[in-house]
Amino acid sequence: METEIGTGVSILGGLVLVTMIGSLVGVLAHLVRIGSGCGRAGDVLLGILGAFVSGFVFPVLGINVPCSFSGGVIAATAGATFVLMAVRLLRR
Repeated sequence: METEIGTGVSILGGLVLVTMIGSLVGVLAHLVRIGSGCGRAGDVLLGILGAFVSGFVFPVLGINVPCSFSGGVIAATAGATFVLMAVRLLRR
């Protein structure tokens, strides 16, 4: 069923964590006006997308993210922020 990752965080737990972080970054970006301009729901969805994308992009770029809570938080925050800012720049 659930497979354990290095630090004992289950895959389901990791998905929930990334979703929560992406949502939080999307809401904060919307509140401080660095969001995509797609409204609160759009910013939250893009924040979640960015948090998930960072899990695939960082290893391809050779960036090693530690398998820990703090490493996941930093990676998800960076990915969500990048996607929100990129969409905002593309919409101009």
